[in-house]
Amino acid sequence: MLTAANIDPAHLPDASTVSIKAYVAGIMFEDRFVFAQELTLSHRLKLVRQYDNAHDPNAIQVVHSDMGQIGFVPRQMASMLASRMDAHQIELNARVIELQHEPATQQVKVQIEYDVPQHWLAFTSDSMGSNRTAGQPIYHLERHPANLYLLLNCSADQLLNIRDTLPTNGIEVVRSGYSTWPSSNGVQYEWYIKLEGVPDADQHKLAQLLEKRFGAISDEQRRNQLDELTRNYKQEVTLLDTKLRQAEQEKREVWRLGSAAEAEKQREIDQLKDDLTRLNADHDHLKQQAYTLRQERASLNQSLFSRDAEKVSFGIEVERAFLNIVADTLTPRQSLEVIQSLFADRIVLLPSAIQSAQASEHFHHRAQLFRLLWKLAKEYWPRLINNQGDTEARAIFGDDFAARESESTTTNAIALRARTFEYQGQPLVMLKHLRIGVKQGVHETIRVHFEWLATERKLVIGHCGSHLPTAG
Repeated sequence: MLTAANIDPAHLPDASTVSIKAYVAGIMFEDRFVFAQELTLSHRLKLVRQYDNAHDPNAIQVVHSDMGQIGFVPRQMASMLASRMDAHQIELNARVIELQHEPATQQVKVQIEYDVPQHWLAFTSDSMGSNRTAGQPIYHLERHPANLYLLLNCSADQLLNIRDTLPTNGIEVVRSGYSTWPSSNGVQYEWYIKLEGVPDADQHKLAQLLEKRFGAISDEQRRNQLDELTRNYKQEVTLLDTKLRQAEQEKREVWRLGSAAEAEKQREIDQLKDDLTRLNADHDHLKQQAYTLRQERASLNQSLFSRDAEKVSFGIEVERAFLNIVADTLTPRQSLEVIQSLFADRIVLLPSAIQSAQASEHFHHRAQLFRLLWKLAKEYWPRLINNQGDTEARAIFGDDFAARESESTTTNAIALRARTFEYQGQPLVMLKHLRIGVKQGVHETIRVHFEWLATERKLVIGHCGSHLPTAG
């Protein structure tokens, strides 16, 4: 057994170390305030066990070689370290890293830093785990007998944002501040928020809230889509304005050719003016939607981090405007590509889907197809995530959805082969489908065959085109 005092923790077995910061407790008692006023950042200290302390059997003194005892390691931290120091019969070296003198209140805050072997912090805990990004802990939930502590590595503004958000979600905050002890996972966190009376259900809600805050979620692509629509609108307005000026010039040119020609040109001009008026109205509407988006973006910018299963959605008015603008204009292939672009984490397109959609480019009911694909990614996917399955599909799609094919079709080799697609080198049978029309031909009828991969949380689309062959 090691018996010599002042042994450096780096010389202990398994000696990878963790640096711990702490504020010295008990500065106000006895002569410690006088000693603390004389400390500088260059001073070195020692942490020494005090076995005869009547108030705390785990007490660890903070000792200066000349001044003597200036205070104690905080009680909770001492309870973590005392048994380790006793087992190895050692003192720990510490250093002063921060001094805050407050003469008005006769207080001195002394922050120290010391190193301990990393395996000292491998405590048993019922903590709920931590979220890591690029190997660096962002937050950690740790249960103590009476309370739950949320530990954070973030900026002060982000701490305040999280602290103010919790009460609005029904989670009571007791207090928050700078974290001075290491967590059970061996990481020193910058901040803590103490939570009171959090039952299991609210712990789950808290975990979901933190995942949304730290994970996820950005609507930059959708805003870029609206920006692109606005740019296209401006180009169209410019083109129409040029045409209008040309028409006005032509009107003056044909004035001498008679009233009949002039009347025809006037009709063209009136039509162009009507188009321009319509576009101006659309522009005003888009400006209103852009304002709404900016409001949402300002709200989103208050979020800490971005990624979760649920995306932050458009405001309902923006969503309606978006659907009204693009739905009628997109071919089946374009509809697939737009949906995949907006919901890349939810939708996978197989080459066979693109090819079949290209073959149906003259399909008439484009708006209906786009809205079904939108519902597939926007409404149906979240319900699958929540294990609601096809029981909810009827409420979303109505008669436009079929969960499977008829028995005669599924037992027919040719029909079943037509509904089997290759995904990642493996055959994948797709019996679920969306349907529009019953007539033969690519103008009036289309089928969208897809399958749900629960392990990947993806909807894979293998066909978007004409009716596939059946048993009949």
